[in-house]
Amino acid sequence: MIVNISEKNRAFIWTPQRTASTLSSMIFSHFDFYAYDIKKKEKVSDTYKHFHTNCFFEGHEKLDFILTCRNPYVQFLSLMGYNKQSYEEVKSFSSVFFHEKSHHLTLMRNLLKRKPTYIIRVEKIVEDYLKIPFIQESDFNTSGKLIETINSKPNSSNFFKSMELLDLDLADLIYYNNIPIFELCGYEKDSWKLLKQ
Repeated sequence: MIVNISEKNRAFIWTPQRTASTLSSMIFSHFDFYAYDIKKKEKVSDTYKHFHTNCFFEGHEKLDFILTCRNPYVQFLSLMGYNKQSYEEVKSFSSVFFHEKSHHLTLMRNLLKRKPTYIIRVEKIVEDYLKIPFIQESDFNTSGKLIETINSKPNSSNFFKSMELLDLDLADLIYYNNIPIFELCGYEKDSWKLLKQ
């Protein structure tokens, strides 16, 4: 299990899939993060590495916890492959994605153990990055590089046709398997209805 840590900035980061994690790797690579293997208890890289794992480690309580997130309805449909899936395929995928031993539900359980210090929501991405003091006060921000990087939108996708697949059953399935994210990140249970408009 790998986690990105910065001793200089006293922080570690979790970046779940489809939460602008590629963008976050481009940003946090400027801030003295390194990849750390919690099982081997050693660095695996002197630089930030793009991982989706979520794990606590010895001493994490002394560091700020940064989490990237996205409206779970959008995140789930984005994972489905950009408008290519049928409703039946989406439901089939959900049984694997929301399985009790899945990486996703491990994330949900871990978020009940500790709340993030800083949350970076895709929907308020500039505002949320600037809430992190070491980013706000950095040359990377004041030079305009932060906004330039965010505006580059790496790995972006157009999957909004997939919103047509959302119905009450699928929305409930997504909601009840993402309650910690809805509560921590301020997303509304009924926000799926607005996405279909």
